[in-house]
Parts: sequence; structure tokens; C-alpha cells
Amino acid sequence: MPAITRNMGAARAYAGPRGVSRRRGRPRVALSFRGLAFAGFLCAGAFKASPRLAWLPVDLTLSLVVVSMLIAGGLVVQALLARDKARPRGSDLRTMEPMAAAAVLFLFLALPMLGGEHDAYSIEKTTRLFTLTLVAAVLPLALFRTRGDLERFYNALTVLGLIMAVDASATLLTGHKLTEQTHGRASAWGASPLQLGRVAGLAAVWIVVRWLDRRAPLLLVAPAVGALLVAVVGSGSRGPLLAVSVAIPLSCLLFYLTRVRTAARVLLGLAICGGFLVVGMRLAPDAATERIARTVSGDFSGSSEEGRARAYERSLKLIPAHPLGIGWGGFADLNVKTPSGAPIDYPHNFVLEAFLEGGWLVGVLLSALVLGALVRAASLGMHGGDVAARGLFAVLLYLVVNALVSGDINGNRYMLSFVVLALAYRGVPRAAGPAPDAG
Repeated sequence: MPAITRNMGAARAYAGPRGVSRRRGRPRVALSFRGLAFAGFLCAGAFKASPRLAWLPVDLTLSLVVVSMLIAGGLVVQALLARDKARPRGSDLRTMEPMAAAAVLFLFLALPMLGGEHDAYSIEKTTRLFTLTLVAAVLPLALFRTRGDLERFYNALTVLGLIMAVDASATLLTGHKLTEQTHGRASAWGASPLQLGRVAGLAAVWIVVRWLDRRAPLLLVAPAVGALLVAVVGSGSRGPLLAVSVAIPLSCLLFYLTRVRTAARVLLGLAICGGFLVVGMRLAPDAATERIARTVSGDFSGSSEEGRARAYERSLKLIPAHPLGIGWGGFADLNVKTPSGAPIDYPHNFVLEAFLEGGWLVGVLLSALVLGALVRAASLGMHGGDVAARGLFAVLLYLVVNALVSGDINGNRYMLSFVVLALAYRGVPRAAGPAPDAG
């Protein structure tokens, strides 16, 4: 009888029409200041180079991380003051286990600092790893407590992605000249093409999941996804494009191909995404389409592709000989270059980077945490009837695939944030949330 009572209470807590809060009938809030602050911190590097923000007297990344930490500190103090009260209903994230996992991970990440010489690049990379990247990994545990908090955080990232995508799409549609700094590829807000593609692709994944879950109307979803995918293609960044092409279909396969009704919706969604990718190829600059066409056709003779191949090959050869790693930033000393002579400072694969620079133990631990987070998020999404869990899996998978082919551990701090959230999120019982084909 007590178990039945608890289940009925959970169902009442989350029952209610869409667009209305599951509690007390209040309107649902799509965004929150804490979500916007933390999302802004993660995406600050994609915006702060813009001349539009030149008037800011302080660094955008530092200011947003300070704001996020102040909010988190206030929430922690509030929780401590209320510790003698009953645990609030809807506290959907656990804290101790993922915090312990993050602590162990960063403890082992510190081991390569104990030996070897440290040049300027190594010091800079290590400093960023144990400041901004560490904050990105642990701060979500203090900022987000409910599935509503998670959804508002995803929404905040989506808003930022749309801002960049609209800017990039407008540039492509109006025929504005692209700068040599971006190698003739689309950009926005002064960001690199990779930053544009990464943020826009993440937003596209979350919007598609919301639509498949019947949480957003097609009239709003179609133009938003269109602008985002056009921006991804226009950036010419193969990593985000590959990640979108993996995350959306696999999420459909795991969560939504269950009944004829949802199968039809999935096919429509995939057709819409495919159509916008084709439109993106038509609108994208030649430099972007050539990069994508080479990859799709299996031609890896370009400077970028050949450089990545050299980085992977060198890493795989050195990992067996360095069980303790060569130290953070050590790859830059290997003098690996692209055919055009540009230096490559990291392997562009977070697994190879962890094994080579951090050592075997760091590589195994980081890989295990990422894999465990993906499995946990997938399980919650399949069995919890919960769009927050399904979105968590889809976005995390997107970030992991992207991190396997581009960026370094600091540039992929988004991924660590979502790894910790996936380990922390409790999920919602099936009776407490609508099924994927509900409504």
C-alpha cells in the first residue's frame, strides 16, 4: 500500500496538460537565469570575439562563470539552511555519487602534472583544465535539481545556438563576403566555424527530441531546425555534422520507433532534417561544401584530413610506450603538422588525448565514465518516459561523437558537463511522465 501511494503521488506531481506546470497549475517557465548563465559560460568562447561585445569591460567567460558560481553558492546555502526540512518533492538529481566520480577523475587528471617539464602551452592547458573545465564539470550539480531545471538549461543552450544560426544564415542568404580568417566558411559572432557548428548542432538535436516527444509544434520546429542545420553545413565543420547524423537517428531508434504512430513522426522528422541538410549544401560556401563532399566520398587527401590522420597515427604509436602519459600539452611538442605546415597541438580525439597525455589510467577512467553516462542516460530515456532523459542522452551522444573527431579536452568541456548530469539524473518513473507517443 505505501508503494502504491508513493506512485500515485509521483503521478499527481507530474500530471497535467502541456504548457502548464506539473505542480499547482502554474505556467511552465521555458528559461531560467541559472540555466542562461551556465549555458552562457559554456558558449562564451563562441561569442566574445564579436565586435558587438567589444564594449564589455570584463572577459565574458570569467564574468559568466562568476555569476554561475554565485548562483550555485546561493543555492547550496539555501539547501543547507533547509536541511532539517523534508526533502523537496521533485529533487531529481543525486549529488554525492557524481561528485565523487568527478573528484576521482580530476584527481587522476592531476597526476601528469607531477613529472616532466612544463612549457607555456602546457601550463596554459593545465590551468584551463583545473579551472574552467573543472567548474564546467561540477557546477551543474549545484545549479540543477529537477528535470525542469535540466530542460530550461537545454533551452538556454538552444537559444544561444539559434542566435548564432540566425546570424550565420543571414550572412549566407544575403551573400555577404566571408572572411579569410574562417577560410571561406560560415561563422557568426566572430566565432570559429567549429564553434558555430558545435553550438548550432547541439540546439538542433534538442529541438528535434522535443518535437518527437510532442513538446513543440512543427510550425516552430521546422524553421528553427532549418536555420540550425544550414548553419552547421555552412560552417563546413564535419564533426558537428557527423554528430548530428549519429545522435538524431540513434535517439529515434532507441526511444521513438515503438509504434506506428511514432514511427511516422520519426520518418517525417528525418525527412525534414535531411531536406534542410540538402538546402544547407546549396546555400553553403564552396569551401564548406568541398570539405563535406571530400569526407562523404571517402577522400581524406585534404590538409585537415591528412593532419588528423597523422595525429591519430602518432598517438596510437606513442600510447603503448607511455603508460604514465607524456603530460598535458605534451602532444604539441611532437611537431605533428598538416601537409600545409600548420602545427597540430592535440590529437583531436578525447580518448587518444586522455591516454597519451594523461596516461593509461586516465584514459580508462575517462572512457568508462563517458560510456557509463551514455548507458545510464539511454536506460533512463527508454524506461522513464522522460523527455529530459532522452534529451540528455541525445545531446551527450552528440557531444561525445564530436569530441572523438575535433577539439581538445578543454574545448569539449560541454561533454564533461553532460557526463556529470547523466550520472546525476535520477529519472522519472514511467507513470510520472508522458510516453513518447502520448498526446
